[in-house]
Amino acid sequence: MFHVTSTRRLSPTTFCSLGDVIWQIADDELVERTITHMTDDLKFISGVEVLAGFAVRARRAYPSYGLGYEEPLQVGRQFIGA
Repeated sequence: MFHVTSTRRLSPTTFCSLGDVIWQIADDELVERTITHMTDDLKFISGVEVLAGFAVRARRAYPSYGLGYEEPLQVGRQFIGA
């Protein structure tokens, strides 16, 4: 059985690219920047409401297309019959 509390979990996303400044920031600093953005800039929460935080970096989490992507994409589409 689950114990119901008044705590909620948030999963803010920070967009960056592999190797850029944001990607290389230490986890603690990234969490702190996110909390500051959500408290000071967005006024979404107050800092005292934050119990914990952590960072997860996911390579290629969002698709991006480079110049010339059409030809390789067409090969894939033909392969799957699309």
